[in-house]
Amino acid sequence: MDHYFINIPDANIHYLVGGHGPPLIILPSLGVSSMTYRIVGECLLKNFTVYIPDMYKGFSKHYRLPHSIDDYCTALHTFCSSLNIKKYFLIGFSASGLVATRYCQLYPDEVKRMLLFSTSVAPIRFKYKFFHLIAGYAKLTVYYLYPRERLALDILWYKDTLYHFFRTPIRLLREIVIVVQDAGSIIKKFPVQTKLYFALKDEFLPRSVHDANMNIENLEVISVDDDHCWFFRKKEAFASIVKTYFV
Repeated sequence: MDHYFINIPDANIHYLVGGHGPPLIILPSLGVSSMTYRIVGECLLKNFTVYIPDMYKGFSKHYRLPHSIDDYCTALHTFCSSLNIKKYFLIGFSASGLVATRYCQLYPDEVKRMLLFSTSVAPIRFKYKFFHLIAGYAKLTVYYLYPRERLALDILWYKDTLYHFFRTPIRLLREIVIVVQDAGSIIKKFPVQTKLYFALKDEFLPRSVHDANMNIENLEVISVDDDHCWFFRKKEAFASIVKTYFV
């Protein structure tokens, strides 16, 4: 995938792009950037033109800090408009699923279909979310220490996060605050046809979040007996899911 920058109001957005076919946008999750999500994007290049934009993260330069999930959505909408990307597929992972969910509520006519992994469309409401976040990272880090293939992912994630932190620490901290504080809104019918793959062994999200998503119209929930980041380890299975649902 190739690196590019595009100027939009208040920002110079870095993004990766590659492949052939209908446009597909991948949103990197909390604390990481296209540096991490490139490895899943590359699995899809034969079937899609894949874009991985860095909204308020990575090599992008933003001249003001985000204050809410809506700021990420505005930046993504401007990014797509500037590149004339229309009627695309959208994938959100973990915390970026909150952005993808809100984006589809704000701009439902722009997204053909959406896939979500290890996140929630329903409001995430439980006590001590910040401590759940810290505990989740600790569990995930330990789980990915062995074998070597998992350790390589651990190193990639922390390399990406540390770069993000040392380059723009306030921006990363603001992102964490926004994710922890955002509770979302109650949704009875989602405006875009969506499929959510929920990890039953998720280190961050309790089973109650899975149950809260079961009765939303236009949302299909698939249970996966795996950890929060299983799609990085099982790239072929991930690619098959995406191709089957989008093609």
